[in-house]
Amino acid sequence: MENIPHEWVDVILAGTLKWMTTSLEGTEETLGRLKFDLYPADSTKEYVVEDPGSTTARIVSSDDIFFVRGAIASGEPISFKQLAISDKDKNQCEDCGIVSHCLLDVRDPSSGRIKDLCNFCVAFHENPRVNDLATKETCRSCTVANCIHNPARLGLTRQA
Repeated sequence: MENIPHEWVDVILAGTLKWMTTSLEGTEETLGRLKFDLYPADSTKEYVVEDPGSTTARIVSSDDIFFVRGAIASGEPISFKQLAISDKDKNQCEDCGIVSHCLLDVRDPSSGRIKDLCNFCVAFHENPRVNDLATKETCRSCTVANCIHNPARLGLTRQA
């Protein structure tokens, strides 16, 4: 960089950005550095690109459509092929009855018995020692939109 005149740097960066965002080769290079994969569109489907600012739309050939797939794990880009995904175990909450993945084993202070309680029931338990075991962020960040305890479903806003 010390051999490149300072006034050229902006031009070089602008040209590189344009190449990265307007050419297939530049896009592939960028995605490769992010460890993302490019997948071709399904040739049995029809693709229409709509302009959200107007009422225009155009048909695009499946040969000209590509999808991007990748992941960022703990802040680091990884190939989707590196990621193993499985469903979390679900059980029934012994207080409210929902079947969920967010159950905690909690000792009931009144009976001494271990109970499976969902995060919501733990968070709003009358005993402070029990409700200290929950994290309200668990419900706020939950992606199960049809859960009766999801704040988004209840009309509450999510706080980041």
